Amino acid sequence: MKLSEKIITLRNKYQMSQGDLAEKLNVSRQSVSKWETGASIPDLDKLIAMSELFHVTLDELAKEDSAFKQVNDESTITKENVDKQEETPNRNKENTLIVKIVGAILEVVTPIIVMLVTMGYIPGGGGIILFALYFFICGFVCLFSKKNVGRRILIMTLVIVAAIIAVIVWNIGIGVSIS
Repeated sequence: MKLSEKIITLRNKYQMSQGDLAEKLNVSRQSVSKWETGASIPDLDKLIAMSELFHVTLDELAKEDSAFKQVNDESTITKENVDKQEETPNRNKENTLIVKIVGAILEVVTPIIVMLVTMGYIPGGGGIILFALYFFICGFVCLFSKKNVGRRILIMTLVIVAAIIAVIVWNIGIGVSIS
């Protein structure tokens, strides 16, 4: 099946008009019409957007000899289902905003804690400063990482714990060799 036929089939399966698809992809209805007649082909970014919108791989969408499993399903997808599926990116944006807010809070609060510890208002000394530094770095990761923030913080935590264990083992080794 050709790309133009796949676009028509998927658009119809998802009960979309050419205008609906054009709106979702930020193109003109005429562009969609040209894709469906084979007069032109979509840009890569539009192919990616279509593959996500129609829940098919790029291979299934673009390759003429690929097995087109999604289209052969008997089920019809309603416009309400498509709207529900589009809510997920908004949820991801909300999660990203929360991570950015947490990062900003950590970036503001940790220097204040370090100042209070060094001025003597908070007892605990170096240990609290090390924790504050760790949270400062976590805040930096939250603010500037676009993906996998949790994984990056986990890896960073494991590296720090491994470094602490290495220092403890090193100090134990030095203490044994001195005596």
